[in-house]
Amino acid sequence: TPISLVRRDGIVYLTSLVFTYTPQPAPPRKASSSPETILPTTSENNFCE
Repeated sequence: TPISLVRRDGIVYLTSLVFTYTPQPAPPRKASSSPETILPTTSENNFCE
């Protein structure tokens, strides 16, 4: 997948960089896991700073 950089003001920079994601096999989950314990809901996960 080609990577494009987008500024806050909407300017798009096309790059020749390519990103390939290959997920790793995960261990079996426990049945008692809730979504909050896996990924807590916080406002600190804002990557547009």
